[in-house]
Amino acid sequence: MPREFLRKGRALADVDRWKATEFRQFLLYLGPVILRGSLPLNYYRHFMLFSVAIYCLSSPLFYQVYCDYAKQLLVLFVSQIGELYGDNQYVYNMHGLVHLADDVSQYGALDGFSSFVFESFLGRLKKLVRKPNYPLQQVVRRLSENCMGNFLSKNASSGKNSVKKQHFNGPLPRDYARYLQFAQIWLPNSVFLSVQEGDNCVLVQGKVCIIQNILSPTEDSEEKLLLVEAFSDSTDFYSEPLQSSDLCIFRVSRLSGDIQAVNVSEIAGKCILFPYRNEHVAFPLIHTLV
Repeated sequence: MPREFLRKGRALADVDRWKATEFRQFLLYLGPVILRGSLPLNYYRHFMLFSVAIYCLSSPLFYQVYCDYAKQLLVLFVSQIGELYGDNQYVYNMHGLVHLADDVSQYGALDGFSSFVFESFLGRLKKLVRKPNYPLQQVVRRLSENCMGNFLSKNASSGKNSVKKQHFNGPLPRDYARYLQFAQIWLPNSVFLSVQEGDNCVLVQGKVCIIQNILSPTEDSEEKLLLVEAFSDSTDFYSEPLQSSDLCIFRVSRLSGDIQAVNVSEIAGKCILFPYRNEHVAFPLIHTLV
């Protein structure tokens, strides 16, 4: 799993103890792969209505194009719940899904008004309270002392591509013999890429690629290159309720053996690469797609 996921996913046997972020991870990325072939087909298709709709509504790249279509998927998803799981599942939260696309059309992609960021920040706010009296005032004073700036700076980008961990292991084509080699790079949009498995899969010009090396003339140079190797075979992972390639999701196999240099500006997104049978499935991380 990429480092963006602090929780790596627990067994379905532990579902009663899952956190909200684990359910989100399963809905958007893990579920479509894990449940395929494990659920009866009608249940899997029903799950995919929900998964694809939320994937579209969560993506800054896709939500405007697919907002109306996602609403149709959610209406169909809710309408089939009674038949599959019983009428007692028609609770208020389930009905609310029908109106989710309307919220997205008004406020933007789901992550733009998600409460996850506030929940994640609660722990830091609690540490600002040092005594039981006047907790709100304490938090405001600490924040005014630039605590907020210190917290955010841990993940803030410098505005340029920043390379880390120089190495000498290659591969290094002859044309770039004078370039320095690095194992990690932070992009300006806070996307972390690496030559290590988990953080080394990217989308370049519609192709799923593996990062083999990171190059730069000097550590501070603005020019940063990735040596990538594309998968030769790429097909749709699913065709219902739409072609997965429409969302840049691909079933891939067989690396090409051809390593090419691309500028970091050509990276269209970072991917999760799941093993699937004798192949792999690549899901772009929603927040990294451009």
